[in-house]
Amino acid sequence: MQQATLHTESSLHDPDSLTALLARQRAAFRQHPKSDAKYRIARLQALENALLRHQDILAQAISDDFGHRSADEFKLAELLYTLQGIKYCIKHIPTWMKPEKRHVPMLQAPGKAHVHYQPLGVVGIVVPWNYPIYL
Repeated sequence: MQQATLHTESSLHDPDSLTALLARQRAAFRQHPKSDAKYRIARLQALENALLRHQDILAQAISDDFGHRSADEFKLAELLYTLQGIKYCIKHIPTWMKPEKRHVPMLQAPGKAHVHYQPLGVVGIVVPWNYPIYL
């Protein structure tokens, strides 16, 4: 798995830096464009481990960004809910990824149709400022 890269606020305003970041994200997606449930669960578990391992650094960064925010508030309002969301996703990924049967018109019998949900690529997520890790 690829190591996360820390981006400073100034680097995220530089168009060349953003273009390079997008290129790395697209390359990472191309390595596993149709990932199975086991791979996705492993990625979520890696995220969970990283959040737990770096929770003090994250709490300090959030506090610095806000001028001051209690580490306890970060752990309760951001970290705990994020970890619960990860656990929920891990539990439900196999069901969410299960192919769904679709009706086949009589003229196409005895044919079968299924929908297989697959990711389309890299997306950008813009979150509100107040709880950036959780949101």
